[in-house]
Amino acid sequence: MPSQQQFLGEIHSRKLLLHTPIPSQAPSLSPSAATAAVGNTLDANALMVLSVLVCALIGSLAIYYMIRFVLGFFTHFLSGNSSADQLPSTGIEQKALETFPIVKYNAEEAGLDSECVICLSEFGSGEWVRILPKCNHGFHVKCIDKWLKSHSSCPTCRQCLIKTCQKIVDCSQSTNSSN
Repeated sequence: MPSQQQFLGEIHSRKLLLHTPIPSQAPSLSPSAATAAVGNTLDANALMVLSVLVCALIGSLAIYYMIRFVLGFFTHFLSGNSSADQLPSTGIEQKALETFPIVKYNAEEAGLDSECVICLSEFGSGEWVRILPKCNHGFHVKCIDKWLKSHSSCPTCRQCLIKTCQKIVDCSQSTNSSN
């Protein structure tokens, strides 16, 4: 029957981490030297565990960013977005802006919000409100004109107005050329 020391020796030899010597196995070591040996192997074991954890963290972050990149690439590719469909950094042309309808605000009138989301003030009765063509959101004329000089979308729903404006400008150019 194998002794307990042989059994423990077989278990320790199969581990990746350094094992601490059993004081009965090392009779030549003094108690202070045995304590120092145990401390050194614990430091080495802690360093090994810390190294494995750091490598695992770096590896998992690398995999996360690779998956994120691949999914982002395929999402962009499958959605059919091209550089022509993306929003320009400039706003809407003044010609197109002037064609958006302007109405007097009436509190009883249904369909309009009660406040301008640009300046966050409520519409007063009789104030002029510009209505955007695609989404029918209304804003103070000065607020939305200033907004659309630097943006090309509705401030409420982010509906892109570029194609609508291009159609308006193209239609106005074709009617002017036919006259």
